[in-house]
Amino acid sequence: MEKDAKLSLKELMADGGITANKFVIQFLADLLNKPVATIGMPDVSALGAAYLAGLQTGIYRSIEVLKKLNSDKKNYLPRIDLTKVKEDYSDWQKTINN
Repeated sequence: MEKDAKLSLKELMADGGITANKFVIQFLADLLNKPVATIGMPDVSALGAAYLAGLQTGIYRSIEVLKKLNSDKKNYLPRIDLTKVKEDYSDWQKTINN
């Protein structure tokens, strides 16, 4: 992603069902050596649809109001032992490619 966008990410925001698996999110942070943040809601698509409906019906006055909702993030910081992470990732790649 960084190579394609020609920028360096400070953190990666993850959402959707994968965020329910804390092991995978931590592994992602370790592998990327970047913080990974989630809002802790696997069903974020349904939340987005509800927010849009709330905007349409006037329950929410503006997108700025929505930006303040669910702004609490859970951060997964990379661990120090990158060698082990890279070994595990290499083993995982070998397993799925066989």
